[in-house]
Amino acid sequence: FIVDESCNIKFTTPGLEEFFYPESDSWINKKGFDYLHEDDKERAREAFDSMLLNVNYTAHIDLRVKKQGSQSGEFVWMEFKGENKLADPKINGIILSIRDVTEHVRSQQKLTNYSEQITSILNSITDGFVALDKNLAVRLWNKVAEQIVGIKPRDVLGKSIVNIVTNYYDSALHLAIKKAI
Repeated sequence: FIVDESCNIKFTTPGLEEFFYPESDSWINKKGFDYLHEDDKERAREAFDSMLLNVNYTAHIDLRVKKQGSQSGEFVWMEFKGENKLADPKINGIILSIRDVTEHVRSQQKLTNYSEQITSILNSITDGFVALDKNLAVRLWNKVAEQIVGIKPRDVLGKSIVNIVTNYYDSALHLAIKKAI
């Protein structure tokens, strides 16, 4: 769809009608922000303002939009791609393309929750715990490992254990890792 410099809707497409509201003609001259989740409006305004300030600027942002006919206030996640075409006399607006990314966002949220649970469990272990990837780069360094070794996770995460442990190839750690692999 197309909005003006105040985010008033100037044009919608038939696909929008089917997905959101059958009465999309009533969208014309209404504020696009009115259909967004309250918690997303500020981020949307910031992205919109950036588009206004930069001709031919393209912005990408995921926002929640109220679902048609939802009595419980259900929202769907939509990816917005906005392109400033205010300088183009044929368009004279900001083109907003949208696509439903609800399932993607939900999957990402589940993965984040799962990752946080795993990290919490590993941090609650009373022994030092270090997880390495196949290249021996540190992927997890729990709080007990930090206390034992005296090195903070931010100083080792993503770095090879070979470069962290002094004389790694002569160490018992090298032999233990070699045996485990």
